[in-house]
Amino acid sequence: MKQKKISLKGVDQLQLLGSHDEHLHLIEEAFRSKIVVRGDSVLVSGDAEDVNEVERLFTELIFLLNRNGRLDSEDVK
Repeated sequence: MKQKKISLKGVDQLQLLGSHDEHLHLIEEAFRSKIVVRGDSVLVSGDAEDVNEVERLFTELIFLLNRNGRLDSEDVK
């Protein structure tokens, strides 16, 4: 099992995670990894391949959010 901590410092968490964590729930449904948000970090644990995919997804979503100023459910899907 692998664990990864992803920093959300300087990231608008409401936009990233969605209203009522809508985006977070979509991500959780798509992967087998356990995803926990604590403060300005996301903790991901699970098999190495899945954790790496979740990390890549969050990196891409943060990039899109910084570029566009917002995310919608289609960006997350």
